[in-house]
Amino acid sequence: MNGHQSIQRLNCRSCRAPILLVRTLKDRQMPLDRDPSPDGNVQLLRSTDGARAQVLSTAELAAFQLEQIVKPVDERQPLYLPHFATCPNAAGHRRRDRSSAPPAPRSN
Repeated sequence: MNGHQSIQRLNCRSCRAPILLVRTLKDRQMPLDRDPSPDGNVQLLRSTDGARAQVLSTAELAAFQLEQIVKPVDERQPLYLPHFATCPNAAGHRRRDRSSAPPAPRSN
């Protein structure tokens, strides 16, 4: 899938590790570690515009792994880790959690 234009091969701006920048099914960009991982939980799906990243839930991941076991090794699909899981500087890239903002005052 690396030939698709929707996957950008870059280096992380803070730790310089090689990453893939892929759009999710919700059309947001997600950095992934460039190499597949046996601990990965992100699947790359083919789409009309290239590829999309889908984060698998625990149940989806279990089902995916069972499906892969019966496939020949050369037909198995790799999984990837979000780069936020491995970047030593991940906290600097996170968006602020809006739920931590103080609540708005109530009018009586």
